[in-house]
Amino acid sequence: MPDIKNEVRAAVIDKRPFCGVKMKDTGKHAESAELLERISAMSRGRKIVLVVFLIWAVQAIPKWTAAIMADGETSAAIMTLFITPRA
Repeated sequence: MPDIKNEVRAAVIDKRPFCGVKMKDTGKHAESAELLERISAMSRGRKIVLVVFLIWAVQAIPKWTAAIMADGETSAAIMTLFITPRA
C-alpha cells in the first residue's frame, strides 16, 4: 500500500493538486507533452526556421485570402496558378 503522506508531499513540491487518486493522462495532455518534447529536441537552427515560417504564414495567409477574394479577374488569375482550368 502506498504511503499517502509521501504522495501529498510530492504533490505539494510539484505544485500539482492531490486528490488521493492517481489521474491518467488525457489525450490532449499527452499530445501537447509530445509536441513540447519534439520541439525541445529540435536544434536551435530548426527552431529559428520554424518560427520564421510561422511568422511568414501568419502574415501571408490573410494577404492571399484578400487577394483571392478581391475581385473576379484577380482571383481568376491567382487561381489559375494553382488550379488548371478544364478546356
